[in-house]
Amino acid sequence: MTSYILSIVLLATVVVELECGTNFTKPVFNVMTPYSWAKDRYVNDTVTDESTVMYNGEVCQIVNLNLLMRHVARYPSLYWIRRMKNLHKIFQKNPEVVKKHNFLKTWIIPFAEENAYSMSSLGNEEATTLGRSFGEKFKQLFEGKMDLIDYTITSKEVTRQSFDAFFKSLNETLPADAPMPIPTVDDQRLRFYSKCKKYRTYSDKSNVEYDAFVGGTKMRTVVDKIKKLLGVKNLKTEQVITMHQICAFELGIFNQSDWCSFFTLDDLIVLDYLFDLSHFWQRGFGYQINWQMSCPFTRHMLKRFDDIIAYQIETTVADIQFAHSYTLLPVYTAFGLFKDSNTLLANNFEANKSRRFRVSKSCPFSANLGTALYKCGVSGNFVVKMFVNEEEVNIPACGSKLIFTKEDVRPSSSTYCHGVARPSSSTYCHGVARPSSSTYCHGVARPSSSTYYHGVVRSSSGTYCHGVVSPSSSTYCHGVARPSSSKYCHGVVRPSSSTYCHGVAAHVMLFLHFEFVDDLKSFSDSYERERVDDKRIDNSNTKKRRNND
Repeated sequence: MTSYILSIVLLATVVVELECGTNFTKPVFNVMTPYSWAKDRYVNDTVTDESTVMYNGEVCQIVNLNLLMRHVARYPSLYWIRRMKNLHKIFQKNPEVVKKHNFLKTWIIPFAEENAYSMSSLGNEEATTLGRSFGEKFKQLFEGKMDLIDYTITSKEVTRQSFDAFFKSLNETLPADAPMPIPTVDDQRLRFYSKCKKYRTYSDKSNVEYDAFVGGTKMRTVVDKIKKLLGVKNLKTEQVITMHQICAFELGIFNQSDWCSFFTLDDLIVLDYLFDLSHFWQRGFGYQINWQMSCPFTRHMLKRFDDIIAYQIETTVADIQFAHSYTLLPVYTAFGLFKDSNTLLANNFEANKSRRFRVSKSCPFSANLGTALYKCGVSGNFVVKMFVNEEEVNIPACGSKLIFTKEDVRPSSSTYCHGVARPSSSTYCHGVARPSSSTYCHGVARPSSSTYYHGVVRSSSGTYCHGVVSPSSSTYCHGVARPSSSKYCHGVVRPSSSTYCHGVAAHVMLFLHFEFVDDLKSFSDSYERERVDDKRIDNSNTKKRRNND
């Protein structure tokens, strides 16, 4: 009798769990997935010390860390809170729906509009856990040097809140008793997607596969099934997605949600693929511009490493940055991470069930990409190691190695400049062919008159360079003083080593993905000319805001 009662209790527990969705605590909620659900290990496992690595029989000591973090778990945006309210009102007006799903009668949205897009209680837990974890992983680097850590956030308040909670935990872990620093706000580096006009042009074209999947058999099956559960004649895909949002946020923050009872695990897997289609084409491998636009972030990181290698001066020990999923995904793509043999398309859901490009796992709330620079004791060589969500990863863009050096990145040949191969012929400049005529410079025609330089009229006086008045001294170019030393290039100090070009160490091109490398310089040159105000992105159509981070 006792065993019979126990069986009933267990069965009832399973039913409650199914209804409330607690069996869905898995990486299936795309960018709304809590960090701990996406991890292969428990967050309370022993943390591995990453202060040293072995390379070619040498002990290499960490000298710098670049940590790019997505903000912690947050409440829904105002856009989604209002959609949730409107959908609930529609259902409440239908007595048949309320009769079948009684919770709709008394349900009150738990997300206040004034808290929209701000850190949730779950987010505070994530920041505390990660502050402790990184403090233990890199204790040797941080201890006694908390004032040598640079913090950067975006203009979004949730990144500031993430920084505050993370710093407090890191400070307590060491322990350091360091004063709270003021983080730098840098949207150009961390919200580059909102500054690039070229990206916006491609992004407008990137919903083709998403829309095709919405109209396909898999999504229609999910929508029709939920329509029957509700007992309604009409139900739009956007309404199902809103229900999915409520389920995801309630389950993540409160550990239960009646709205999850409308879904099965198979439904969530289909929806996860739908959102991955959007990310693949807007922030992943769908277009080259998706990885190219991450140049401001990658350039900053590698320039920092370059300076450390070149000058051996410890000005900072870490860059810790708090940004968004729209930041991390293009950077992942630039390094070739999570690339599949198949392209994600609306018609190959089954073929991609075991895909690497799975945003629920790679970019949940609090996702992080760590890039550590180590110096090896005997040889003095520098090596780099990367971590995604605290786990070490091989980097496809650098030969799929776990630990790599500058030799893995680009040849030492002097025929490389800016990481791009160029012919030795003098008719080439920065890898770009130009006519042999002396009337051309950088492939641009200019009048034959000696009063022209780079196609710009200038006075015949030798005091002009590129049409700009400059002192007659040969140490000036572009109106900027520079020493005559060969160690200077464009007025910028650089070591004499042949591994440097234009003041940038050869190893800095390690991030190139690198069949796209020929496009890098032309993109970088045009980047500043193609910025667009945040409002033009933020006010873009609803399709691009479905999963806006």
